[in-house]
Amino acid sequence: MRSRERIERAIQENAVGAVEAWRGWPNIEFHREKGVTWIESEIPFPVFNFVIRTYLEPNDAPAMVGSLQKQAGERGVPLAWYALPESRPADLEERLEARGFWAVDELSGMAMDLDELAGGDELDSSITIEEVLDPGSLQHWSRITASVFDFPPSARSHWLDLHAWIGLGPRKPYRHFLARVQGRPAGASSVYLGKNAAAICNVATLPELRRRGIGSALTRGPLLRARRLGYRIGVLMSSKMGLSVYRSIGFREYLTGRLYLWAAG
Repeated sequence: MRSRERIERAIQENAVGAVEAWRGWPNIEFHREKGVTWIESEIPFPVFNFVIRTYLEPNDAPAMVGSLQKQAGERGVPLAWYALPESRPADLEERLEARGFWAVDELSGMAMDLDELAGGDELDSSITIEEVLDPGSLQHWSRITASVFDFPPSARSHWLDLHAWIGLGPRKPYRHFLARVQGRPAGASSVYLGKNAAAICNVATLPELRRRGIGSALTRGPLLRARRLGYRIGVLMSSKMGLSVYRSIGFREYLTGRLYLWAAG
């Protein structure tokens, strides 16, 4: 395993890289300027309007935060802001709270050595995991992830369109996976193949089918695929709910952060 500092950097760089892969999709604008990296859109959902990296001088922070708030307010959309250990200024969280942002989730940046990844427990014979390689399967993947992550109806078609635009197959930065129970779609996940690590994301299992090992399989399978492609480090950002599953697979916590949200009114 690499040094802790390099692992922390890989976790945060992969988070930025995964967003940069959206660059060029017509429904968003991707910005990297003045120490801040963010995306903005007309879609009224935080997944399409957020700041992923902040590296500002203390004197520059008020103007930049205020400017992005103003722009979001004029578009009538919410604005999410990731506060991670690399974020600057050091008191970014206090500054966001003073501007009316509130913390909506605690995040744990996790990583593991993929050489230590085991295959996992045997799944029930009724459960299968497959890579998403056609539009029909991508629709199932999109429906499950959007449902589990509480996308409003107005944002669901955009989520599907984004990943259809990125594309499917071995030459794409994202690889998506679908779990089925007795042939019916039951869960979904993705792996982002970054520069230095493979990042697990979008892990979702339909509520009525949880506690059957589906989430674990949807994490191990993509990581095993990444290992065969030569990746040695797996990373992810976990909410509190997913920590126990990822720990059981072999992930360890390396950093913590928070996700903040602001909405006009």
